[in-house]
Amino acid sequence: MTPATPDDIERAAQLMQDTIVSSEKVRDGLRDEEAVPFVEWGLARARQLAARLATAGQLARHFGASKVVGLAGSAEKSRWLVNDCGFDAALDYRDPALDLALRAALPDGIDILFDNVGNAMIDRMLPQMKMRGRIAISGQVADYNTPPDQVPGIRQTREFIARRLRMEGMVVFDDLPMFAGAQSEVAGLLKDGSLQTREVIGEGIESLPGLFAGLFSSDGFGRRLARI
Repeated sequence: MTPATPDDIERAAQLMQDTIVSSEKVRDGLRDEEAVPFVEWGLARARQLAARLATAGQLARHFGASKVVGLAGSAEKSRWLVNDCGFDAALDYRDPALDLALRAALPDGIDILFDNVGNAMIDRMLPQMKMRGRIAISGQVADYNTPPDQVPGIRQTREFIARRLRMEGMVVFDDLPMFAGAQSEVAGLLKDGSLQTREVIGEGIESLPGLFAGLFSSDGFGRRLARI
């Protein structure tokens, strides 16, 4: 592996802060089993989400996941996830037969669900989780701007009992002690091409409001950065 430069490490630090998954966190999540299928979901109503969550899927693959399946809202993003990021499949979240497509892609069920979408997607996935499956929640982009009384609930809670599921929130600051080593490792993956990313770069501080607003729309495809 080519040694990482300081610029590579800085870029990795920015990437990891956005993905909310450190390499150590993903590795720990996969140690329970020799090969763990990892399914990662991101609604394309925020196109940048697919790029960030693709990082989690690629790290899962790097640390031993036997299968990685993503959810996308365009043919362009599906091709990128499969052809560039090495996903086994990328399903269309608009597909009326999404549940059937998911069962075809992961016929044995989901071991790990990484969600940054919201309650409706989690609720839809619960019946397809495997026994003792794990759910990591790093965001709720579909619910953030929804009035509290209109946020969908998680109704299929019986699945937590029947399948002995575990669901836990993931906040980047929980892993601060591991950041130095993880940033260096991720920087190496970026440098040697093992980890793919997409970026949307604005010019100047004045571009920040538009870049931020784009997180909640279908405008653009990639991490939002401003060149100052």
